[in-house]
Amino acid sequence: MPIVKMPDGAQVRFPDDMPREQIRDMIASKFPEVAQQVPKPPVDDPRDSFLGKVDATMRGAADMMSFGFADEIAAGGDALFNPIFGSGQDGESFSDRYNANLKQQRGIDDADYENRFGYRLGGQLAGGLTGGVGMAKSGLSASANAVNAGKSLGKVAIISGLEGAGMGMAHGFGSGEGVDGRISSAKDGGKYGGLLGLAAPVAIAGATNGIKKLVSPYTLPAERQAMAQALKHEGVELTAGQVTGSDTLRYAESEIGGRVAKGLADRQREQFTRAALKRIGIDAERATPEVIDNAFTTIGKQFDDLAYRNNIVPDQKLAGDLKKVYQGYAELVNESARAPIVENVTKDIVNSAQKGNITGDAYQSLRSRLQRAARSTKDSDLAGTLRGIGDALDEAMARSILKTNPSDIGGWQQARRQYKNLLVIEKSLAGAGENTALGMISPSQLRNAATQQGRRAYVRGQGDFAELARAGEALMKPMPNSGTAGRLSAQSLKTGILPALGAAAGSTGGLGLGTLAGFAAGKALPAGIGRLMMSAPVQSYLVNQAASGAASPQLKALLNALANTGGSGVAGRLPSP
Repeated sequence: MPIVKMPDGAQVRFPDDMPREQIRDMIASKFPEVAQQVPKPPVDDPRDSFLGKVDATMRGAADMMSFGFADEIAAGGDALFNPIFGSGQDGESFSDRYNANLKQQRGIDDADYENRFGYRLGGQLAGGLTGGVGMAKSGLSASANAVNAGKSLGKVAIISGLEGAGMGMAHGFGSGEGVDGRISSAKDGGKYGGLLGLAAPVAIAGATNGIKKLVSPYTLPAERQAMAQALKHEGVELTAGQVTGSDTLRYAESEIGGRVAKGLADRQREQFTRAALKRIGIDAERATPEVIDNAFTTIGKQFDDLAYRNNIVPDQKLAGDLKKVYQGYAELVNESARAPIVENVTKDIVNSAQKGNITGDAYQSLRSRLQRAARSTKDSDLAGTLRGIGDALDEAMARSILKTNPSDIGGWQQARRQYKNLLVIEKSLAGAGENTALGMISPSQLRNAATQQGRRAYVRGQGDFAELARAGEALMKPMPNSGTAGRLSAQSLKTGILPALGAAAGSTGGLGLGTLAGFAAGKALPAGIGRLMMSAPVQSYLVNQAASGAASPQLKALLNALANTGGSGVAGRLPSP
């Protein structure tokens, strides 16, 4: 029930169902001075309907897209067509009709601003968006054209400032009242629109770069992404520091990653070793002596079985290959320094070929002789020549099997490939180091062995180990153990900075247990940070490339056009200072 306080202090309560006008009349008859305390009855506004709100939104859009001339355009149209539709008064001039209509239009706009501000503002935003997109797409935005043309940021800013000033003046002139008011408003709109237009390209560039950095902290070159993907395909886990190549991140993972980082490093070595052993048909995570011996035995048996069933049918290709290898050796080494085995083994092959087919037993004997000699010599030219002779024999056997016993060619090619790979792994395990002794193959050792077998093939990315060794060497190579600024900085977190801060915080109430507790908390904090950093969600976030690409010129151009249309629209409607 409404309560009205009377001048004498009494409060009178009226029934809820009593009409407000009746209450007002009753009070006014006795106390006219307090009649205004009675609430006025609500008046229904037809523009609060759904259609009215839609109209308020559309009027806001029209206002922005017409540079503030929407009310004048509507008033002029009404004044022009009023006589045609019989809605005007007799004897009214066009000017009278226009002024009356303009007053009505501005009254509607004022009411919308007061009572339906959100709808009108939404329409203005939509109008600015539509206008900006339209200008950019149609080539009417000078700033968008400058961005698309690849102009520098400074030139784009100047062009954008001029465009913003021009549009701000247009909006200001259209939104003003009277000649003087329009000129004043145009000046203010041009000034503020120009400033906003000048700042827009710089702000857009900073915002896009900042958002990109927030979404994707590190940008990976295509080559590094390809290497990371290759190791992932091989089943090798990588840390975010290894994938991104960030020294700061790698040192942090090493120093405060704790058991999680150490466990990952141990698994990584085994995963890399397993990937290398797959090239010889072995499924194991350690290349122990027993594993390697078993591989030699298994592959050797495959060769024996295949050679026992097949013979080499000599052909011109074999003769040409042997001649090419021998001439290559002769060009590298003086006659007096040449090893007799090259000439002797070549003659033995030629003599056997002249008698007919080279039996599988003879082939095996020649291959064993060449392999032993190549492994035992330290002369790289001699080793390469002996391997070249062996390759010529292998290719001749492959051609013969393909002609005489094609069902064996697949097994032959696999055995030959696995044996060549086994020799690379054998060399990679001959180095020093604790991990090597435990049967784990490092990327550096594998790379060295692969280049020794065929430097040119490795450089050209050929061979079964080229991609694996190169990716492992690039991404998995350990960081220096000591003396580097990055490692010292990471170490200081757990040995100095955080414990000291914790002790300082704990001592605020005086030295003693608080200081010790704060110091202990500071010592424990790096471990917590390390576990968080090594967690799967954080690691995935650090390497994600969702926003790594540069923002396209088209996007920047569109954003600049939108900023200018919206900014100049606002600037043209700011009240004069």
